[in-house]
Amino acid sequence: MSTALVTVPTVRTRILPGWMTRDQAIATFTAECVPSLSPEEAIAIWEEYRERALAVPVDRGAVCERLPLTAEEQDHVQRFMTFLNQYTNGQHQVVDVIKVDIRQMIAHQYYVMTERSEGYAQRLHTEADWLNELMPTMMPVAQLGMRFSLGLPHNPHPMSSQAIIELPHSEFAFLANPATGVFTASQFMRHITGCEHASKVLLKAGYHRSFARLTSVPPATVPTALVALERNTWVHPVNQPPVGVGVTVGAGELLPSGRLPALFSDFVTDGLFMDVLQRRKRFQLRIQSTWTAVDDI
Repeated sequence: MSTALVTVPTVRTRILPGWMTRDQAIATFTAECVPSLSPEEAIAIWEEYRERALAVPVDRGAVCERLPLTAEEQDHVQRFMTFLNQYTNGQHQVVDVIKVDIRQMIAHQYYVMTERSEGYAQRLHTEADWLNELMPTMMPVAQLGMRFSLGLPHNPHPMSSQAIIELPHSEFAFLANPATGVFTASQFMRHITGCEHASKVLLKAGYHRSFARLTSVPPATVPTALVALERNTWVHPVNQPPVGVGVTVGAGELLPSGRLPALFSDFVTDGLFMDVLQRRKRFQLRIQSTWTAVDDI
């Protein structure tokens, strides 16, 4: 009897194994990459790249220089801030917008889906195109699909329910609209965001668009971007937990706050990045309500 070959949907991705923790590298290579590797193979790759990461120049990410804005960029920043204030009713964290060399920013996310970045690069051709994509002045319309069920099979009680919302990308949350108070699938603002400390800039969000910009500029051209600086401090994001089990001595230097942080330029520096195929994901919001009777006391 013949066995059908199951093809796993994948996406081309570039990673920085040397800045991952040992456990993160194992999880990436054994569970996320196609073909999957054994834990022993994953550790061997991680150790090789970790040595390279520890050998980068000390304090190379000491300064991320602020660059002067052109008249077109100044006008765009004004329109962006007007839109941002109107859209959020003034409830946002942006305190400034700066222009920087993308390569100098510190990275906390150690992967970029290059396949996704190529899509940006193919449709953005002028500086105006890039400004509108890196720092939008309107929210794009999102196409959402929803399935709803009452009771079984998802909930044992007939008055409990579940809604599954199919998302076009991951940047959504189930939040209350600040203007109406109604809960809905809310799309996050899509501008490039960062945090600044001691003349260093940490790139918080916008990795795929930043990579598209970095790899699209003509040779000998500085790859710049406008970055919305947020007032909140540097914290470990959910997909990059603090250093834990299986980390070698000196690993603290590789953290964003250390002397050897990953820079965005490492995504294009031979010997520091690795191209892999990762399992393609799609995203859902799953909202459940549970009908419960409680004592009235």
